[in-house]
Amino acid sequence: MKEKNDDQRAKALQRSMEKIMIEKSFGSTARHGRTYEELKAEYLTKLGSGGLAPEKYVPKPENEPDREVLVQNLQSLVETLCSEIETFSEQELDTLCIPHPLFGLLTLREMLYNASYHVEHHQVIAKQYLDNK
Repeated sequence: MKEKNDDQRAKALQRSMEKIMIEKSFGSTARHGRTYEELKAEYLTKLGSGGLAPEKYVPKPENEPDREVLVQNLQSLVETLCSEIETFSEQELDTLCIPHPLFGLLTLREMLYNASYHVEHHQVIAKQYLDNK
């Protein structure tokens, strides 16, 4: 039982350190965060103005794994993200900031909204591609 308590304390300390590093590295804000719809509209405006993903985030065709691997990787990433989100308080989601290549600094909640819409955006693109094939 002592090992389990030690492990829990170690994980709690690690999470506290991660939150401190986020704040020290990128800062925090007191501004009112944007809603999902506001962020989506701003994202579409930026894309319409020529905004693109930085080259380092664009997958190389020769490195594309098969569909099953992609699905497994995505499921794993979503599960990890969901468990990590639960470690942040509502206040931390609205005040801690991290960088985004098009938006600059976003609160954690705004980054989650953007990640959610980003998946939807690529689903639409994939569907259009498949419909025109």
